Amino acid sequence: MLSEQTKENDYHIFKYLLESIHGYVDIIISKKELFFRNKLVKSVQDAVEINVKSGIYNVAPSKVIETTLIFAIALILSFGIYLYPSKNDLLKLLGLFVVAGYRIIPSTSKILIAINALNQSKWVYKTLEPILEKESINSPKSKNKTNIAFNKSISVDNITFAYEDNKAPILEGFSLHIKKGEVIGIMGASGSGKTTLMNILLGLIEPDSGNLKIDDKIITRKNLESYYSKIGYVQQQVYMIDGTLAENIAFGIEPQRIDYKKLEDVILKSSLSDFVKELPQGVNTNIGENGALVSGGQKQRIGIARALYFNSEILFFDEATSALDDKTEQEITDAIENVSDGNLTIIIIAHRKTSLKNCNRIIELNKSK
Repeated sequence: MLSEQTKENDYHIFKYLLESIHGYVDIIISKKELFFRNKLVKSVQDAVEINVKSGIYNVAPSKVIETTLIFAIALILSFGIYLYPSKNDLLKLLGLFVVAGYRIIPSTSKILIAINALNQSKWVYKTLEPILEKESINSPKSKNKTNIAFNKSISVDNITFAYEDNKAPILEGFSLHIKKGEVIGIMGASGSGKTTLMNILLGLIEPDSGNLKIDDKIITRKNLESYYSKIGYVQQQVYMIDGTLAENIAFGIEPQRIDYKKLEDVILKSSLSDFVKELPQGVNTNIGENGALVSGGQKQRIGIARALYFNSEILFFDEATSALDDKTEQEITDAIENVSDGNLTIIIIAHRKTSLKNCNRIIELNKSK
């Protein structure tokens, strides 16, 4: 089917394009330009063939209908000569079919072209169907939403989780209790379950058994939106939009609605004040696409400022300092210490203990749990 061919071919085109862009340096150095170009050219040629077939299928119905109508008129004329002695009656009948055909053919062709287009895009509906079946937690139509408070603790209780392609669970019977205001460090080797635990704490994945709780209330789809409103997330590569520093801190808020007094406060807390002073237009300076004009350490501090701007009560750091040099790592660690005021609960995943020196506790995971 053209639908499946289109799906498969589009996937390969985007795959080869992204590989060529992200692996540009490696491709040039290893002299593999021709290899990747040939793969992309082959996929583009396949796309051309699919488009040609699609064009033929779109045109064919109208031609078939027109040909069928001509044969029908010829057939009526042949039988009409013998069945209708009156030439006037025969002409009336032929005129009726000609007028009906003239009016019906365009609409019929459009319907058939539309059906063909839907069939070619059927794979999109199949892909989105599981998502559409689940009501978005942010949808205004979502019912029975409940608000939760965070006054005491966040915890995972006896959780077990295994990925579909792994028989052995990543986490098994794991429990962790974090008091409000604590700074918790999580470390361990690759594959020990750090990222899985972080995703469960973030509410992004559900454990196979056990629960995520806040103040002893289990996090469910009904209160997940309320839970999200309490957390901030700073990852290794903080996402930046092509906009001003203010727009990147007040992420998703129209420029005219930004609270600049609050912005000034979070910039101070996240140790960005000196950086802002160096900018030609202060917080209204455009920092480029994906933060091209700021360093890795500055991105991390912008991520911290963003979380503080939205009144996050729980702040997650996911390998936020792993790609930074020692000096910048120290600056980020100092910034984290600066915002650790006893009200903000901080959970840090890191490989190096130097990133966790200000933690109240360090949880070390390993494959033996």
